[in-house]
Amino acid sequence: MTQNRWYRGTWDPGHDISPKQTDFATSLRVPFLTSPYPGRNYVAGIIVDDGDVWRGEVPTDEEVEVVAGIRQAYQDYFFPTPNAFRAEMEAFAPYDVDGTAVAIYFIKKADGSWAYRRGTWRDGYTFRPGYDETPMTLAEVIDRADLHWERLPRL
Repeated sequence: MTQNRWYRGTWDPGHDISPKQTDFATSLRVPFLTSPYPGRNYVAGIIVDDGDVWRGEVPTDEEVEVVAGIRQAYQDYFFPTPNAFRAEMEAFAPYDVDGTAVAIYFIKKADGSWAYRRGTWRDGYTFRPGYDETPMTLAEVIDRADLHWERLPRL
């Protein structure tokens, strides 16, 4: 357990991390989450659970790499040079936890299609595309999520 200055307390994943978490995903700092409403604000994650409500399938390694690329692009954009905050974040947990990030969570459905949600969403569908919309591939979902940080103001 690590005690950090910016991150109060010690790392405890609680019930956030799926028992299906893989070493490969962990090595890329991509958490497999049990719910789209985790206890911590992960920068990016994938819902992987056998539950009746948030049933998410285990992604392929290639799909995990794509989500890892999104997480890395976020880090490179907002923290382009090594700094104390990023070092503390990386030391605190095996996944990027940032209370200021607008988290994005993906889910792979049983039919192989994908959906996403933002951690800030409070109304409407839990995931987009919704159940009454055309299913999308991971690439289509990423395009729809408009993950183009170069258009956002820098912090």
